[in-house]
Amino acid sequence: MKALALALAVCLLAAAPFSAPAEDAGIMTVEAADGHGPASLGLKEKVYSGGEELEGYAREVSLSAPDEGGYALLEDTGVYAFRGDNLRRNAAFGTCEAVEGSFEQVWRVELGGLRTEESGTLWGVGWNSQPAVVKWAKEVRQAMPIYDEYRNTPALREVIFGAHDGKVYFLDLDSGNATRDPIEIGFPLRGSVSVFPSVPPIISFGQAVSKMPAGTGEIGFFLYDLIAMRPLLFINGRRSADQVQYSANGAFDSSALFTREPDALVVAGENGLLYTVELNAEARLEGEEAAVSISPRTVYMTGLAADERENRTAVEGAVSMWGKYVYVGDAWGILRCVDTDTMRTVWTYDNGDNTDAAMALDPTDRGVDLYTGNTSYARLSKTRKVSIHRLNALTGEEVWTYEIDCVKNTSLDVAGCKASPVVGEKGLSDYVYFTVNQVRKGGAVLVCLRKDDGSEVWRKELAESVSSPVAVYSEFGDGKIIQCDSKGNIWLLDGLTGEALGQTSVNGTIEASPVVYRDHLLIGTSDKNAAMYCFRIR
Repeated sequence: MKALALALAVCLLAAAPFSAPAEDAGIMTVEAADGHGPASLGLKEKVYSGGEELEGYAREVSLSAPDEGGYALLEDTGVYAFRGDNLRRNAAFGTCEAVEGSFEQVWRVELGGLRTEESGTLWGVGWNSQPAVVKWAKEVRQAMPIYDEYRNTPALREVIFGAHDGKVYFLDLDSGNATRDPIEIGFPLRGSVSVFPSVPPIISFGQAVSKMPAGTGEIGFFLYDLIAMRPLLFINGRRSADQVQYSANGAFDSSALFTREPDALVVAGENGLLYTVELNAEARLEGEEAAVSISPRTVYMTGLAADERENRTAVEGAVSMWGKYVYVGDAWGILRCVDTDTMRTVWTYDNGDNTDAAMALDPTDRGVDLYTGNTSYARLSKTRKVSIHRLNALTGEEVWTYEIDCVKNTSLDVAGCKASPVVGEKGLSDYVYFTVNQVRKGGAVLVCLRKDDGSEVWRKELAESVSSPVAVYSEFGDGKIIQCDSKGNIWLLDGLTGEALGQTSVNGTIEASPVVYRDHLLIGTSDKNAAMYCFRIR
């Protein structure tokens, strides 16, 4: 992003401190433990740019995701990505006292739906969809086609999300009013919008369906310029002369990550491919020609384990990233740590079955921990339990396993760990939280586990739930957990004990995941009453 990003960063530093990527993130030692190298699962992989295989690929400039707290250029600006950042540990910004333990509805915005050829009408926002909330810098805000009443509002926090009605919405956090015209794609969108965490203003989002009553269209992943409100890049999800893949599914339920220096996009699709796109972005913020331009360089990799079915290489969950290493799991349960310098796998781990939830990374004094769980889908029999694991993210070694009974293999693939975990911090730093759906006794449970040994501390029984929990912390670090369920209930729980401190409900089904900005909670629903809700946490 070169001169523009540097110049804008300098003029914005007075507003909030800059958090650079940690120096050690790019030089830490990642090496497969015995039995966890790619050969242990008979992994075959190749690297491509377009239709050309790249043998011995070596990136000229390393990609690097930051250490804790450094994802956004300016810290005091919002939530830019699904589960917050490249570590995927939580989805909250700022502190929240939650003294009263109550929820006050601030606004509700109705959402539409689209009728599809094979899935009926899809409404609202679906699984894996979480809004982003961004407080733009003045220079950027005034360059974008935001409505006049908001362009000069210094405190504007813009809520951005994609929906099943084929639109990307832009709303004011305080009022719920539209801040600019929506982006209209015409096909259902799923997954979470990702916002580039610096300059220029770019977002990315994925498409869920292509077969519509009027015919079948393209399907893939979009990168959009928020100044000119135009597409910058479309990643085709299907096989073509320029793209080699194992899985035929072209959807992108996953959510992307961005790196800043160099500026790049990292995302995986249901076609089983892991993409890195070096953007080489430039932006003009003033004048009639204000817009973003990119000179993209796309490199992608394929991977297939020895016993893996080709269509199970699909990736639905959001990738995680530490330094130059990307962590990705597929529908067969193959987890990989990929070195983006070479686009080759460093270590592998067999998770036992479909891995949809984003893997959460937790930097500690002992290194980096990785938390993951599976669903009961293609490989687990009726007698085998869903499992949650803590792994060593630097070696692939298993540290502990927690098991729980779930129903077997529903057509919707929602039994087990469909929701992404919360990794406790501050007053909850000893714990990790997983939502496990369709347990044997019915419904779902939110379980609190000790990080050190995986033992269960408490559990909260829920209606079915594929919605990811969120942790909120007071100024003094006291932690509470917010959990939504399929019947529209929203719970506020004590993070240490699981005690219910407050509860409210919405008129609709919740499949999506919430985001919290200070004391504002945002959550969308996914039925005929579909809406995006904003609550103030009291």
